[in-house]
Amino acid sequence: MRLLSRPSFITVFCLITLPPVKIVGDNPHVYELLFRPGRNAKRDRRVVRIEDHPCGTVAVARVRTMPSFKKGQALEPERVVEFTKGAKVLRRWAIPVDSTPIGISGDRLLVRFGEHRLWIAADGTIASAESQLLPANPEPAECGTLHEFGDSAYVQCLRFRDLETGKYRFLSFQGVCT
Repeated sequence: MRLLSRPSFITVFCLITLPPVKIVGDNPHVYELLFRPGRNAKRDRRVVRIEDHPCGTVAVARVRTMPSFKKGQALEPERVVEFTKGAKVLRRWAIPVDSTPIGISGDRLLVRFGEHRLWIAADGTIASAESQLLPANPEPAECGTLHEFGDSAYVQCLRFRDLETGKYRFLSFQGVCT
């Protein structure tokens, strides 16, 4: 078997584009995630750096919990909304930029961030979900009169089966910017 002496283009490309997730060492419960930089992001101690992104810039920050999604704060996450068939909002989650919901269990949302999986609770608690089996793919759902994301062309509404109860739940979020 012949091993390559230098990394291939594909290997290098993947290493550069995959977002980091967990910081090892002294802070095993600190996650390095992407957020929209808000006011004073450059002065926030959690921010490691500000980077260019296909949809503007992002702040790479080390966090223990997700910041809330209030406008004007240093770190502005994306959001996911749980809604009823009648478009009544039941719950919201803050999630990192470039992450996608792939499952739900109780008040925890399972998201994919690069090649990693994280559990994010409604209160912002973050936990690794690397050992979580992948749930069944969600199904498309009608957004109805849900106005949470305004006139965004990137809004998706999907029906997920709750991993805890087996009941169907409806989630809305904006797709990852490419």
